[in-house]
Amino acid sequence: MIPAKVAREVLSLLPYKIKYIFGPEYCPRQGGDLTGNSIGIGYMSTHYRKYRDKKSEPVKINDNDLEFLLQKDLSNVYFHKKIRQLFGM
Repeated sequence: MIPAKVAREVLSLLPYKIKYIFGPEYCPRQGGDLTGNSIGIGYMSTHYRKYRDKKSEPVKINDNDLEFLLQKDLSNVYFHKKIRQLFGM
């Protein structure tokens, strides 16, 4: 559960459009982190698709959701609440 400010800084530096977000339970070799202390960035891989369960599937993110997450004054609480909502938690 990294601070919202850190996540915003990293996300704002990406040179490509964000289409999906992956939960922390996603395979660590592909950017997941069960501790919630890191952000995995990369392209969506189909390599392990047949081994993933439903909770490990990426969530498609739309422009409005991304804009909400990148708000400069968004608190950690609301940032993480939105992430949980996107994952249906």
